Amino acid sequence: MPEPVDAVDEVDAVDLAGSQGNRRGRREAFTASTLGSCHGRLVRPCRRRKATVPLRHEGRGVRIAACTLLAAGAALIGGCGSLEHLRTPQRMQRGWVVILPGIEGPSILNRNLAVGLDEGGVDCAIEVYNWSSGLLGGPLRNLMDLDRNLAEARTVALWIERYDRAYPDRPVVLIGHSGGGGVALLVLEALSIDRPIAAAMLLAAAASPEYDLRSAVARTQYGIWNFYSPYDVGLNTGTKLFGTVDRRLSGSAGAVGFRLPAFLPEAARPSYFRKVHQVRWQEEMRRSGNLGGHLGWTWPAFARSDLAPLIRDLLAHGGGAWPPATVPDRVRIPPPLD
Repeated sequence: MPEPVDAVDEVDAVDLAGSQGNRRGRREAFTASTLGSCHGRLVRPCRRRKATVPLRHEGRGVRIAACTLLAAGAALIGGCGSLEHLRTPQRMQRGWVVILPGIEGPSILNRNLAVGLDEGGVDCAIEVYNWSSGLLGGPLRNLMDLDRNLAEARTVALWIERYDRAYPDRPVVLIGHSGGGGVALLVLEALSIDRPIAAAMLLAAAASPEYDLRSAVARTQYGIWNFYSPYDVGLNTGTKLFGTVDRRLSGSAGAVGFRLPAFLPEAARPSYFRKVHQVRWQEEMRRSGNLGGHLGWTWPAFARSDLAPLIRDLLAHGGGAWPPATVPDRVRIPPPLD
């Protein structure tokens, strides 16, 4: 196993966020610089999901118009900007937070989230990974192309396992917003079962409420936090029209929370939510700029006041009672599902 300092140079040499160059060049750079000696020994592949919603829908004109509007909105949001100061070798030594953006790709939303975590005292490396196909591919393609998203999830899983080999026992926290929340579940499923990360946080995730979380949650130490809001009407409507990341025409777990899957065996039901922490939007979150809509979860003040304390304790937790008392009650003790 390489020495940590040498591994820092390798890991830090590749721009995970992919702010420069095209997708192909970035993928080649990842293979050459990141996989290194582990190239050819890929992690267990993701369990392939059968698409339950065809990628081609009737009403092509409506779909194209919606895609154009989404692309225009993403363009107005703008780029993510440089976050190099959040991924220095010193910070990499303390742990790693990986942020998966929504279907718009890198944007000011992701930057706000990363900066808010930093301002809230999360002192490990914080990085945004661009899993999207860009505006040319279209936000709807990012949502609907399951095969491509599975491939992106394997890439992120390889990167995480490479980091784990370079920095044994350093915590990793995965955060996904909107479509990135659905991809985060695919990333967890692509990880080796014997290399769990600390936790995953889903913010307004575009995943179906009956998504089978058993495989994903088994690859975390402390579980999955699902932040959802019943007032996120845009998300819920969008996934009913165009489907979730796991290709279901249904409401979204980012709006209604996760439910017990109907197909779940009776023996698995009592323990299903043991490591699934559901956090419903609450009125007091307004004080930190989170008004309950789709974008409020990425607001810097919310990241600073609500997400950062939770992540700090996840990064520092070394055993004993969980959750620590320093985490805000609204996150630490989620209310029951409606």
